[in-house]
Amino acid sequence: MPTIKLIALVLLSGVLCVPSLYAHVMTEPGSKEVSAYFKTLRENYAKAQPGAIAWETEKERKNVLALFDKATPEKFLDAALHWLEKCPVDARIYLMTADAYARMGNDADNIRHRNMYFGLLTSIVNSGDGRSAGTAFKVIAPEEEYNLIIYMNAELKHQRLEGVYDVLEVVIRGQPTTLYFDVSTHLQGIQRELDAVKR
Repeated sequence: MPTIKLIALVLLSGVLCVPSLYAHVMTEPGSKEVSAYFKTLRENYAKAQPGAIAWETEKERKNVLALFDKATPEKFLDAALHWLEKCPVDARIYLMTADAYARMGNDADNIRHRNMYFGLLTSIVNSGDGRSAGTAFKVIAPEEEYNLIIYMNAELKHQRLEGVYDVLEVVIRGQPTTLYFDVSTHLQGIQRELDAVKR
């Protein structure tokens, strides 16, 4: 089985290896072609993990977040780009990386990483409308849920698990709304971890 780092490098280079797709990412991050690419990227990353996906708990990732406010953009970027090789589906770090490039006046890399962020979120939005279990947003990790509700400017009020669905009661622009997320991929990862302990 390929190493996670090798998979990450392949996924990260995928857009750049297909000029037409790269052009779409730069100009139309919400297009169906680009959304399908990011959906595949996320699914392949999930399949390569030995257990539950919870990158927000990893020490390296926490260190990257800490550097954003405390270090120079250059030092943050060194850590962030290394992390994205390992976890090429971390939308929040892509957005922070874009901001660091913007502070350095590097417009090209700012736009490229910002569009990676939008591409990842769009692939989630295009998986359903989140209004019912049957049309739930398909996510591979809890962090994706929170990235999406932050992007939607939603205020989380309550959260519960119903089978393979994480149900979030939120308020969006003053309107109470229920959002459904299909977390079966994450639950399957947890089950793999439990099965490994039993062996």
